[in-house]
Amino acid sequence: MLASGRSFRISSDPNLAPVDAATFLAGRSNGEIVTYGEGGGCFICAAHFDFDSPDSSLLLSLLPPVVHINDETDQTAMRWALDRMMAELRAPRAGSDLLVEHLSHLILIQALRQHLTMRDGARVGWLSALADPPMAAVIAALHAAPARKWSVAAMAKLAGMSRTVFALRFKASVGASPMEYLTRWRMMLAADALRKPHKTISSAAIAVGYDSDSAFSTAFKRVMGCTPRKYRLKMSGVTSSNAPSSL
Repeated sequence: MLASGRSFRISSDPNLAPVDAATFLAGRSNGEIVTYGEGGGCFICAAHFDFDSPDSSLLLSLLPPVVHINDETDQTAMRWALDRMMAELRAPRAGSDLLVEHLSHLILIQALRQHLTMRDGARVGWLSALADPPMAAVIAALHAAPARKWSVAAMAKLAGMSRTVFALRFKASVGASPMEYLTRWRMMLAADALRKPHKTISSAAIAVGYDSDSAFSTAFKRVMGCTPRKYRLKMSGVTSSNAPSSL
């Protein structure tokens, strides 16, 4: 699983000249089987997932770039869903499209779940941190009550650790400090609110724990790269050139 959508190459021999997938799949629709050359014993099934929120990259960036399922037990569990998907693609029947879509979701969840169980100490990210019970408890609490007046000390108490030990463990596990992670999460929620026409900037700020619009605007710009007002205009398709000058 390539969480960052990076380019990749699949080959039986790294010395072979690659064929661009866009050229190979030109004119083909999703779910259609394409045979390369005379075919062979290798069947490749690929899928991609889109997220409704354009800000999902803020959290996805904390996932490892590659999740590789290489445990035999995990591979066996994954194989059932893949075999069912291949069978539906080879011989489509009524409801095949919907079944393949749900199988894709099942495979994604299975891959993420298996990634959580592979604790080799080398991975960093919010998803991996969920396999660490104290860190998972803190992350769940932050997600459940983002507007609370959180402090590192309060998070450490929830995790049952000293402030220093918690801060170091959270950073090592998640890849961001506790307050950095909380700010990112708050700004994601705020961005989602700002995409709704009936939500004001002040109400979005209050919902994520900011009593001051200016403090909220500063934090939002630091994380999102623009002010809340400009973000709302951009998401609504209105440019600053034809937008009203007043707030």
